[in-house]
Amino acid sequence: MSRMDRLLEHKDLKQLVERNRDQNQELNAALIVAAAIWGVKAGELSLIEVRDVLTPKGALRKRWVLRKEVAFNGYARNLYTEHESLVEYLDAYLAFRIRQGQGVTGAGEYRGLDAESRLFLTPDGSPFKFSRRQSGSQASLQPTGMNAYFKRLIMNAGLPGITYKDFRRSLAIQMYREGAGKGVIKEIMQYLGIRSYSAMRKILNSDPKALNDMIKGIHKRI
Repeated sequence: MSRMDRLLEHKDLKQLVERNRDQNQELNAALIVAAAIWGVKAGELSLIEVRDVLTPKGALRKRWVLRKEVAFNGYARNLYTEHESLVEYLDAYLAFRIRQGQGVTGAGEYRGLDAESRLFLTPDGSPFKFSRRQSGSQASLQPTGMNAYFKRLIMNAGLPGITYKDFRRSLAIQMYREGAGKGVIKEIMQYLGIRSYSAMRKILNSDPKALNDMIKGIHKRI
């Protein structure tokens, strides 16, 4: 299987969670499952705030808005927190943050957490860092902290060839499979913030199962 054909399957996610059960297991599991279910880019994951996913009363929002200030393309989009495992791991991580005193205000709202603090913090309680990259006259901020952390999680799990980008690509392909084809492409694009149909087709065309099915179909006609 080529690098472009590698998908994150259910067994891979379980392996990522199981092999990263260290002193930061609550953070690790929440990050892994959030990346797999939300399909956000590393920079977006770094910038989500507590208030985005929690109500003032402390409940996880079933549907929430990834703000335009956070979205990679400047367009807000809806995301969902209804997946059973994601709810479980987020609750466990937020409880861990409270025990560790990371961004705790002592107020009654948002489970006692600072509403404007980043949802995911590094093990020492700091925001994940960004690095400035200069390309000619253009400058951009790169989520080097989150990328490095996921690189370590992936290495610990023994999954060579996987990068953070594969979480998003795998989600798109699996949503397409679950939705039974072309009728769901628009919804997938909206969920992932993809505005170019050609970019979406490029992702879907990298599905190894689709290629395998086409080959099987050809052989059936011989």
